Amino acid sequence: MCIPDIPAVEVAKKDQFKYSVGFESEQKLKDFFSHKIKLVLLRIIFGSGKIHEVNVALPSTSEEKQEKLRRVLPLTECVNCSVDLVPEWHNEGKDNLAGLRCPECSSFFEYDGNSLNFLTPGLREKFSVKPTDNVSSWGYDPKLNELLAKSPDKLFLDVGAGWRSKAFANVINYEIKNYPSTDVLGVGERLPFKDASFDGVISVAVLEHVLKPSLCADEMVRVLKPGGELFCSAAFLQPVHAYPDHYYNMTAQGLIALFPDLEISEVFVPKAHHPMRIIGWIIRTYLKWLPERKRRKLLSKTVEELIAMDDFRSMPDNPFVKEFPEEKMFEIAGGTAIVARKPSDKK
Repeated sequence: MCIPDIPAVEVAKKDQFKYSVGFESEQKLKDFFSHKIKLVLLRIIFGSGKIHEVNVALPSTSEEKQEKLRRVLPLTECVNCSVDLVPEWHNEGKDNLAGLRCPECSSFFEYDGNSLNFLTPGLREKFSVKPTDNVSSWGYDPKLNELLAKSPDKLFLDVGAGWRSKAFANVINYEIKNYPSTDVLGVGERLPFKDASFDGVISVAVLEHVLKPSLCADEMVRVLKPGGELFCSAAFLQPVHAYPDHYYNMTAQGLIALFPDLEISEVFVPKAHHPMRIIGWIIRTYLKWLPERKRRKLLSKTVEELIAMDDFRSMPDNPFVKEFPEEKMFEIAGGTAIVARKPSDKK
């Protein structure tokens, strides 16, 4: 199968995947990426100096992409009819895939040289998938890296993989956005794979962003082989971080409740979700939306003084409360409420 390489940038190589690029200004950085849009962006580090460093990562090689495509093709099914799909080719030699055709409903799922596209207009609308310029790029937890390393011959599905900076030959990257690392496009609430297709299923910080997390969880269990392993994490106290939507946070108890048919072997807090990190995240968000004068004053407070402010009776008169924008409360509020009315024409 013919899969085009993604051009690499000529910069100093750090290791197998990461490259470093220096820029004299933020504008030059933006100009660079407007012309190098196919690069895999890992993160942007804006330091205090004039040099803006960008770490970028190479996606899978053509050979790795070909091998993953070869392994996943027999596992696919029509998202409309749940029947086996038939490959269609650009050439008679059958080494340049055009896409997959459903023999039942004639739906065609295109292959663009990078990923198979099961993200139909109907599924986009049904599950509220919106276009976004946001970049999702989470790394794997050490426990997950260990699981993948000890299972090189097993095939895993990463549901909502994001932009993966490291290529795993045994992981199919499933996404709603066509990153260079993406292997298959689609929604989590309707996976385009047959029952019991994968030895393992991964979902890292995804369930809070899907419209129907319980349906997505059911789909992950459906495509998991008997005896297969699930690695799933989700937000609990994290502030709103829309990608492009953020619907549900959940406790460990809530996360477990999504998988009633699985045997839960371990419940833990991943390093990326440590309470200290979340405390810092909430404080930074609060400070960001305060007027500069109040921001500096709040920063001068001790932790003991901050804790003393947690008094509901005096809160309305607290200057740090009064000057916090009401519309920004939704990012870090302890809870929200709605008032609604049932339409008169609804039974």
